[in-house]
Amino acid sequence: MSAMPAMEKYRVVVVISPGMAAPWILSDLAAAFAQGGSEIFIIDLRELEKKPSTQEKLAYFEDITAALIRFSPHFALGYNTSVFISLPPNNPRAHFFEALQIPYISLFFDNPLLSGYANAILTPESSLYTVFIWDRHYLDLFRSSLRKEAFYLPLATNPEVFKPDPADAGYTCDLSFVGSVSEETDYAKGRKQAGWHEWLVGFAENVVQTKQANPHASIEQVIAAFQQTFPQQTQEILSAYLRSDASSDFMLSLYAQLGDQYRLEVMDSLTEFKPHIFGGKGWERMRRGGAVLEGSTAYGAELSRIYRKSRINLNISSVQLMDSVNQRVFDVPASGAFLLTDARAQLGTLFELGFEMVTYASVEELRKHVRYYLEHDEERQDLAQNARRRVLAEHTYFHRAASIIAVLKDKGLID
Repeated sequence: MSAMPAMEKYRVVVVISPGMAAPWILSDLAAAFAQGGSEIFIIDLRELEKKPSTQEKLAYFEDITAALIRFSPHFALGYNTSVFISLPPNNPRAHFFEALQIPYISLFFDNPLLSGYANAILTPESSLYTVFIWDRHYLDLFRSSLRKEAFYLPLATNPEVFKPDPADAGYTCDLSFVGSVSEETDYAKGRKQAGWHEWLVGFAENVVQTKQANPHASIEQVIAAFQQTFPQQTQEILSAYLRSDASSDFMLSLYAQLGDQYRLEVMDSLTEFKPHIFGGKGWERMRRGGAVLEGSTAYGAELSRIYRKSRINLNISSVQLMDSVNQRVFDVPASGAFLLTDARAQLGTLFELGFEMVTYASVEELRKHVRYYLEHDEERQDLAQNARRRVLAEHTYFHRAASIIAVLKDKGLID
């Protein structure tokens, strides 16, 4: 790995929140700041969840407050709105870092306009707060709809975890995909069981069907188009619902259904290549045989080994991503492996397409690429190495940490 440029040293609070991606991303960023010489103070909200009473939660934060005063941090950062810790717990207007006058940062790697997030963001009007968003589509919408400043920050990789290993010899499969689909087979039934109103259940299914027929439209655009056809009273009721925190579950449910169906469709089209799928039991819903279902794998070193041992690693992005890319786009090349990814508008700003990265825009194009790159080993390996050089030069969490520091300095929040 090439030497990293010098990074200025700060005292950084990193809030680790529960979830599938959040703990890894924030831990990798913490390691990147530490690599640059900064001191790190961890607040692990997973530990807070273990506290059974409000009194114990308050005691937890009393201890943290005393420690933070001694630590004297320059800034704090967290995943999505996890930095909006309230004191006392469940008081949305008493923000922990605001009360301590510590600059605080939200790193959005989910749609920041989900109502649960947007409503929280609109609560504080503070010069101490900074927003970073990983997708330029949502960045533009955030700026225009919420009338707040935000900054672009794509995902990255930790090259200390995702890296080549000379001990690996040979491939274990031609094609692999690492990712999950839910075990849900009847989304309407599940929504009814969750207490959704019958009209909302039907509306969700109409949105899903329309989005599938118009893949380039966003879910928000589909909903807006439907809404314009409704009577005025229905429009007003739906608008109020979409502004409420409850609508986050509605949107996430749509993302899940569309994402599951898309992934199942793609993998069903590739069974002749006997793909190895690393994911949960939801993959048992595949209509065609031929795939090898490997079960779930943990993020980290074992995942890097799967990437290295696959001739072709497939990326099927989440429906929630509009323009940007996920971690596979960085982790796979960092491991020295080849990635075949669905096209995203921002990919060409991060990599040189055709030289470092190969994309597909349809199932037919994907199948064509799989055949071609299974037959052209040298070309496939050259692409992988080109992409790895780019990742190490521009797309590690060390680079993202440096970008965060640069923005905070420009805003005058740190020296």
